[in-house]
Amino acid sequence: IGGQLHLTNYRLVFKSSAVNRVKGVFSIFLPTLREVRNTSSGVKRQIGLATGTQRFTFIVWGIPALIAAIEQAKASFDHAATVRLAELASEHRGLLGEGLQTAAGIEALNRALSQANHPIAGSAPTEPGDLARDGVSLAGLSSSLNLAELQQLAADVP
Repeated sequence: IGGQLHLTNYRLVFKSSAVNRVKGVFSIFLPTLREVRNTSSGVKRQIGLATGTQRFTFIVWGIPALIAAIEQAKASFDHAATVRLAELASEHRGLLGEGLQTAAGIEALNRALSQANHPIAGSAPTEPGDLARDGVSLAGLSSSLNLAELQQLAADVP
């Protein structure tokens, strides 16, 4: 999914580009990151991120500098800052991004093309088709899942 990844003081924000079949915005709160690493291979530059419940891979340039910036921003979070961030994020859920949603018209075209490419099966592959049929990709859950992770971190006694 093409788009832009932005690092703020509190989170990573991914916004898909307008020409994708999957569109939207989602957030990954810095305190929830358990792993940040360079997963590049060959000429493809990519960063791998993992939280307690999700894994992400983004194709980006300047990975060493990005990893350093993420780690530096993440280091500023003690338990009190995590609690405050969880409170703010809960109060302003609408600003986190709705997650990624499948564009229905483009998905219909994708299914038609998939059926043409899979004549023996007679239908498009079930993954991600089942999710796309409902107009939601699994990534659409990421902002909500990540907020739940942040709230759990805030609730844990340090």
